[in-house]
Amino acid sequence: METLPPSVQRLLAQQDYRKRIDKVTGHIRAHLAEPLSLHVLAELAGFSPFHFHRLFAAFVGETLGEYVRRLRLQRAYQLLLLTRRTVTDIALESGYETPAAFTRAFQQAFHLSPSALRRQGRLAGAAALAASPRNTLWRYPMEPEIRTYPDRTIIFVSSYGMVDRNFNKAARRSFEILSGFLNQQRAWHKVDTCLGICPDGDDVAWEKARYDGAYFLKPGQEIAPQGEIQTAIIPGGRFAVFLHHGVYDTLWQTWNAIYRDWLPGSGYQLRDVQPYEVYVDDPARVPPDKRTTEIHIPIV
Repeated sequence: METLPPSVQRLLAQQDYRKRIDKVTGHIRAHLAEPLSLHVLAELAGFSPFHFHRLFAAFVGETLGEYVRRLRLQRAYQLLLLTRRTVTDIALESGYETPAAFTRAFQQAFHLSPSALRRQGRLAGAAALAASPRNTLWRYPMEPEIRTYPDRTIIFVSSYGMVDRNFNKAARRSFEILSGFLNQQRAWHKVDTCLGICPDGDDVAWEKARYDGAYFLKPGQEIAPQGEIQTAIIPGGRFAVFLHHGVYDTLWQTWNAIYRDWLPGSGYQLRDVQPYEVYVDDPARVPPDKRTTEIHIPIV
């Protein structure tokens, strides 16, 4: 049998991933009023729950949580206008625990309250949530370097909250605490590479999303956890290492491109280990548009 060119193999693999994600979006649209479990949706697509939320975001252009909330708010908009159901009923069916939480989300999306919409009785503005603001056109032209690492220990500080879809504020807090601790303990000689980890799935609200600012400990070194300073082990194994050049604000585009454009046709599978970012350059010395970040994807 004739072997297909690599470009064709990659295209077919991407189409297969796309079909599997489309199966999930179809299921979501058909079951908006029901609980939607990440594990069930991942199983439906045939992906590991560990990485499914990243794959979904890469192909759809918004996170699973954002996608579901957007569709539920669109449906709520229609129910408010076309039915006589109470705001409380619609709020609960839309996945909100209270009418107040639903009203806040609705007003943020459509710039008017549910009751105001009913009074005005208009459909104008329903397109406000028509599509994700994230584009999916970023193309990743480079092949990664494949590296193998042993188990490695990190010290880290967890901070919470995204602003404008990035962790800049949380990262500053984590690394300020880490730097203060390392200065106080005179322990800079014990640490090596600086990295960031985002361990949450996408069912977490932006203001509650977790970011771990961290340093690898050098071999043979130890630091005892205290206060917000924690330790953990990053399991060893093979990693595909990509380079992102430029500002941190566009890192999500490179992450999406890796999962959407590279992974399907790469021949690799993902391991259930946290991926992470390594910050190669010192932000105090290198301008934002000149910085290099390594993105480490665990593979088998």
